[in-house]
Amino acid sequence: MATLSIALSKGRILAESVPLLACIGARPQEDAESSRKLILGTGRHGARLIMVRAADVPTYVGHGAAELGIAGGDVLAEHGGAGLYQPVDLGIARCRMVVAARRGFD
Repeated sequence: MATLSIALSKGRILAESVPLLACIGARPQEDAESSRKLILGTGRHGARLIMVRAADVPTYVGHGAAELGIAGGDVLAEHGGAGLYQPVDLGIARCRMVVAARRGFD
């Protein structure tokens, strides 16, 4: 059986991805946030996680080091997305922009 490698980064993406991974039995076998390992096993036979910087997720997928990646839309936009396919928006790691100005500022 082939191994499915999923590239993802620590932080909010990881925290919001773990429940989704758990739904398919691919919960990390150790604390992914504190581990310094590059590759983490999961509870699902044939699936592993590759922990990389957020900006490196598209690169790992694009060059075939990982079959799937979980990254923010901003990371894909900055990368350019050449050769990558976004099959689904997971609806995680949403952000909002708040602008504050002093009263009377035009």
